[in-house]
Amino acid sequence: MCEVVLLQKIRSKISRENFDDVLSGLCEGLRVELTGSSVVGNGWVKVGVSGEDEKVAVRFLEKKLGLAPITAGNVERFSVLRGRVVYSGQSKVGVFVDIGVFSPKPVYAFVPLQRLQGQLVDGRKFALERIVELFGLVDGFPLEIRVIKVSADKFEAELTEKQLELYSRWIDSRVDRLVVLGTFSKRVREAVKRARLKRDVLGIESLDVLEHVVVCSLGTDAKGFVPKLGRRLLEASFVLFSPRQVLELVSGRW
Repeated sequence: MCEVVLLQKIRSKISRENFDDVLSGLCEGLRVELTGSSVVGNGWVKVGVSGEDEKVAVRFLEKKLGLAPITAGNVERFSVLRGRVVYSGQSKVGVFVDIGVFSPKPVYAFVPLQRLQGQLVDGRKFALERIVELFGLVDGFPLEIRVIKVSADKFEAELTEKQLELYSRWIDSRVDRLVVLGTFSKRVREAVKRARLKRDVLGIESLDVLEHVVVCSLGTDAKGFVPKLGRRLLEASFVLFSPRQVLELVSGRW
């Protein structure tokens, strides 16, 4: 048996049994047994994998969810990693991203404000708070980054082309999106149905196992969804994304 740490976080209110069911579903058809998940570091999921198809299952989990580097020595320059934003309200000089380095101590990737300005707002000198608001860079938001400088206590990083393409697609659609962090896709779909919002929703996209996007119909304000879905998804947090606001401020970039 081997143990791996997935690049997926479980929040305290999320049922670990439900997450285990998701993992089992991902490995359906493989001759492998997944032992109960546990939480390590800053909430990352550790799972045991054993059986005849153990190596295949680990490669599959790495492809679908990613594996945490665990130690700083496993992170090389130009590594591309998918992490989660942390401490978004505690810095004015850049965004910290937890990329799964926690042993013997947590080490985060850091995307400087100047780099965010260059990549997201056409080099304009927007305050970090404004960029966070426009692009949803709050705690728990999944973000793909490329490490460009490596040191013992911090990795300097930038957003990947894939991450920028995601934002570009969202902006090009011209419709609001509500990002739901910390729950399962099934729960989001049930909440939309029970809140009678289906005719105002074009679809639900998944960023990861516990992060999803409710795509609003044209002319629908995502802000109005928050109280209706919030009372049904108490475990989740919500992030608004408005192409209109981005285009009003930085139309030349997008």
